[in-house]
Amino acid sequence: MTEKEFGPDLDSYTVMVHGLCQRRKWREACRFFVEMIERGFLPQKVTFETLYRGLIQSGLLRTWWRLKRRLEEESLTFGAEFEEYHLKPYRR
Repeated sequence: MTEKEFGPDLDSYTVMVHGLCQRRKWREACRFFVEMIERGFLPQKVTFETLYRGLIQSGLLRTWWRLKRRLEEESLTFGAEFEEYHLKPYRR
């Protein structure tokens, strides 16, 4: 069996990221978000938006831009699905 066959699936990552966001544990939420992308899972739009709003509200705009850039780098892997992820600007 390959290493890719073990570990959380998309639903597990989604639950972890949302739970960590609710508890305002941004570092851990970002870590799971990046891990999800690295493992080839396209985060659901609601997960993307939840993390986005939380980071903006917490004043972590720079962290948000790094995550967004990372997702854009991976957009070649995800193809047209990523094109639907254009978010409206969010104000605190």
